Amino acid sequence: MHYISLSQTVNPAYQLIINQSAVFHYLREHGPTYRNQIANALNISLPSVARALKALVERDFVELVDYRRNDQARTVPYYRITIKDTIMLSLDLLKGAIAAQDLSGLFSIGYFKLDKEKNVVEDLVSIITDYVHDNLKRPLSSVKSICIGSPGIVDVDEGVVLKAIFHPGLEHVQLKKALSDHFDCLVFIDNVVNIAAYANYWEFSNEISNIISCDLGLEIGTGLLIDGHIHRGAHYMAGETGFFTDNIDNPTINYKRTRTFRTICCEMARLLENREVDITALDEDYCLNKTAELFESAFQGNPIANQILNEYIDKIIVMLNKVDVLLNPELIVIGGDICQMPHSELLFLQRLNDRYKPLRQMRQDICYSKYGPLVTLYGAGQMALEQYFFEEFPYMMGNGT
Repeated sequence: MHYISLSQTVNPAYQLIINQSAVFHYLREHGPTYRNQIANALNISLPSVARALKALVERDFVELVDYRRNDQARTVPYYRITIKDTIMLSLDLLKGAIAAQDLSGLFSIGYFKLDKEKNVVEDLVSIITDYVHDNLKRPLSSVKSICIGSPGIVDVDEGVVLKAIFHPGLEHVQLKKALSDHFDCLVFIDNVVNIAAYANYWEFSNEISNIISCDLGLEIGTGLLIDGHIHRGAHYMAGETGFFTDNIDNPTINYKRTRTFRTICCEMARLLENREVDITALDEDYCLNKTAELFESAFQGNPIANQILNEYIDKIIVMLNKVDVLLNPELIVIGGDICQMPHSELLFLQRLNDRYKPLRQMRQDICYSKYGPLVTLYGAGQMALEQYFFEEFPYMMGNGT
């Protein structure tokens, strides 16, 4: 966001652009109101506010709501923001989920599966096109911004997935350029847990600005929000707890191999079924179903199931403690597949908090995201909306402090 000081002098055409941005952001933050209120709040002349509102109405970003009585008991026009016939799209490549976003929030969630035999750009173009046409019954021109969450290391500036374990065909593909050229709209790509951290930021109304957002399930990773901004690091790997090394003598044994549901399934096979399984050969649906069985069995009091679950919780605590000490956050939020396991709050979250409490510096308990396994989808929708608004209205009054 660009901050403009009231003392700056600009030409009238540029000033109208600035005023539109300021008026739009004021209406978005404060809700429907009338011209005098905007003028007084922003210290902009009433004629300038009127011109800005007229331009915004013509651009379909503001609409006249109705006429109401103001503080002086005069009947005046009330305005509010709108984005008529405009939608944003969010995609979570890990969960295979897609949704549309407007001012009211996320709606019309759909699901897909990437075909690893197809060109990934052509596959995504087909998935997006079919969703917009068939599910939303909208023209592609109504899509103004797309935000895509991908697991792995993502260069957000170039819009390229640098490392993608679950889908090697994504690596080094110019997704951002290819999709923005095809759909003629904004495209933004980031790591799934970075976007989850952004979702948590909005979940708590932007009032908590230092958050650890942890995704637990088939994959594992952590998003870091510092002072209200996603921290990606110099090489976009910040928060990639899945790459923590679990054995310095064998660096390939990392947390992705020792802290996921696949690990739980290996332990279940060893302790409950007296057999060894190859962790790399485990199917996703199998892992989800077997982990759900473990939770049910632990809830029924099975001692071995509870042992496996408690050992898993201790491993997660060790992982969280590392990033907790470094970031010293206000809050740790957990999302992902763990949230949808049966009796999860009782068997996992409560035990996690009980065991972690002596180690933590935070005042609040660790909590689940209200978005659960779809946290990335919600974050991507909000990020797509914010990217669109920033592109259209890049100015705010103030000094940025």
